[in-house]
Amino acid sequence: MPLEQNALEIFSLQNNYFLPEAAFQQIHRNTPDAQGNEQLVYVQPDGKYVIKVNDCAYHGTWLEFFDRLALHNFLFPETFYELNWFTARKGFHGEERFACVIKQPFIQTDRGADFDEVAADMALRGFRHLKRNDFYNPQHSV
Repeated sequence: MPLEQNALEIFSLQNNYFLPEAAFQQIHRNTPDAQGNEQLVYVQPDGKYVIKVNDCAYHGTWLEFFDRLALHNFLFPETFYELNWFTARKGFHGEERFACVIKQPFIQTDRGADFDEVAADMALRGFRHLKRNDFYNPQHSV
């Protein structure tokens, strides 16, 4: 992934798609509303969107990550991802990690779907469960 990431970093810098962390913090705020190993999540003040700063930690390559975003947008257009910028974010150990900034409609619910509900929905879409959160059909793998 280092060559792929280097190409993305160069592209984002040369084409003005890189947003330094300090500039990102001016637009948003220092404290995310949620975070995990892979991303920081900021709910927009109007409550219509979330901004996710994702460092691709759960994907083998950035190409795989972007393929999954495109497939998500195809399967779930009501929660469409929009790629806005690239940036850097601090990892859990303080290391700087290259990341993308994506925007997605915020959907408020009183509870999240449990795994059985997700698996049933994916089965209706023609996917079979492989392992963990991985699903497959002959045309797509998510």
